Formats: sequence, structure tokens, C-alpha cells
Amino acid sequence: MGMSCSSDSLTVLDLDAGYSLDEGFKASSCLTETLLDPEFGHAYEFNKTAFNKVHNVKEDFWTWLEAPGNRLRLTRFGAAMNGLKNMSPAEAILEGPFRLRGSCTPPCHV
Repeated sequence: MGMSCSSDSLTVLDLDAGYSLDEGFKASSCLTETLLDPEFGHAYEFNKTAFNKVHNVKEDFWTWLEAPGNRLRLTRFGAAMNGLKNMSPAEAILEGPFRLRGSCTPPCHV
């Protein structure tokens, strides 16, 4: 069962859910095994992550995403990121969520 990004009826939330439920959920399902793995568990390398383990790939996520066989995933990811950018005010990233809420103050970090 595949998803096509050519449909006019897809929303940014559909695209974000497609990305999250594909790469994101698959990687999160392997997180415990990755953290307990003697090689991957304490690694700092960009290619020793739960993503790499679950997809059985050596390259980093961005290189993998740009591979010819992942054109649909790359298109979906780009559309989802653009849609989320368009849904969020710049202040949400530049100033954080607390300023947007008016009287709310950030939690105290001890």
C-alpha cells in the first residue's frame, strides 16, 4: 500500500503523518534495541541510529532520503516541511512558544 503525493486532496497534515508514520514510527519501534546494542547504544556517529538499524542502511538520513529509490519520501518530506513552515509563525521558532501565548512564562529550569 503506497501513498501518492500527486493527489490534490492531500493536506500538510496528511504529508506529515505519512512521514512520521513511515520513517519516524519505524525508527522509534527499534529505539530500545538500538540503545541496548553494544555498537549502536553509545555511538556518536551519525549513521548509528535507530533509523539506520531499522532500515539497515549505512548512510545518514539525508543521504538516504535523497537516494533515487526514495523520491516519493523526499517529495513527501519536503512538502510536509514546507506546509508546517507555512502553518507556523516565524516567532514560534525564533522566540519560542512562550512569547506567543502572551502572559505565559517559561517554566523555571533548575
